[in-house]
Amino acid sequence: MVNSLQRDIYQGIEMSPVREHYNPVITQLLREHDRLAHDKVEERKSFQRQILFLMNAIKLEEFEQSFA
Repeated sequence: MVNSLQRDIYQGIEMSPVREHYNPVITQLLREHDRLAHDKVEERKSFQRQILFLMNAIKLEEFEQSFA
């Protein structure tokens, strides 16, 4: 139910090219992060850092493109 609702909410919203590029990578990292046991703190933090880095890269690229 939730998944179908989320698809309806985001239907018709177009992602920027840079988001389309990085979205599969971020999604994969999130899945790997979620599969780890909660006691694997360092490994989970490593995934979180990678995801935040990519999200910051997206924002920076979109910001730069807004001035192009």
